[in-house]
Amino acid sequence: MTSLTVVLGTALVVLLGLFFTLINREYRHTFFSIETGGQLTRRNFIEDNDVTRCDFFGCHESQWTSIRPKVEAWVRAGWKSWEKEKPEWFTDAFKASVPEAWIPKKNGRDEEGSEVREEKKDVIVRGGEKNRAVVARAC
Repeated sequence: MTSLTVVLGTALVVLLGLFFTLINREYRHTFFSIETGGQLTRRNFIEDNDVTRCDFFGCHESQWTSIRPKVEAWVRAGWKSWEKEKPEWFTDAFKASVPEAWIPKKNGRDEEGSEVREEKKDVIVRGGEKNRAVVARAC
C-alpha cells in the first residue's frame, strides 16, 4: 500500500509539473488566488459591464450583500432602457431573478391604463429545468 502511495504521489507531482510547464505562461496566474468568491463577485460587479453584471443574480446573495444598494441602483437606473433595447441577456430568467421591489413600475399602470400586477410563476424550459419568470397581468 505504501509503494502505491509513493507511485501515485510521484505521478501526480510529475503530471502537475508537466501541466504547468505546457500551459500558456500568461494564464498561469489564473490558477492561484487568495481572493474569495464573494470578493470576486463584488469586484466583477463594480469593474465590469451590464453583460457580466446580469450573471450577478445567479450568485448567492451573501456574496453581494455589502454592495446591495449599488446593485439596486444599477437595476433601477437601467431597467427602462433594457426593456426598450432588449439586450440579449435581458431574459425572462434574468427578470425573475431581480427582486420585484427593484423593478420600476410605469406609474402602476400598463400601456392601456389598467392596473398591473406582477407575479412569479414556475416555467418549465428545455431539459426539464425550472426557471422563474415574471408575468405581468392586467387586473
